[in-house]
Amino acid sequence: LAPRARSKKGGRSTLVLCVAGMACNMVASLAWGMLLSWARDLLLIPGPGRDLMASTYQFMMAATLLLAAHTSDHTGRCWWVVGGLCCSAAGLLTAACGAGFQGQLLLGVPTAPAALAAGDAEQHSLQLLQYGYLQLASCLLGMGTGFMYGTMAAAVVDHSFPSNQAIN
Repeated sequence: LAPRARSKKGGRSTLVLCVAGMACNMVASLAWGMLLSWARDLLLIPGPGRDLMASTYQFMMAATLLLAAHTSDHTGRCWWVVGGLCCSAAGLLTAACGAGFQGQLLLGVPTAPAALAAGDAEQHSLQLLQYGYLQLASCLLGMGTGFMYGTMAAAVVDHSFPSNQAIN
């Protein structure tokens, strides 16, 4: 068996980083699974629209990953991880409240079924607005993931014994 890896601070900070990593991976799977399926099944968004959502998520993740990984070396890692978790939470809330519940929470759509059946033009504009909220959620989720991924890998190395670290 391999020797057991230990952390400098009794394992508490490493445990927190592992929980944050689990939350980051859960958010990434929600972004790829729930949001794209939601756009396909509920809003009937065609393939190019879903591809735009996926590429927006990836672009935002890559841009913020470069920013956060570089600046966390100079400013500290804690607030980048916390900011990533908060940004991901804002993205999930934007998706749930903006596009979910047939637009009744953030969009101010009347709850009466007769008002929802008023016309095709109104229903189409509601779907476009819900798609906009899903696109915004995709941006926020990508930013949150980018803030956390590079920063957490470096933070785990910071909290391990030098004997467990790779030699450059």
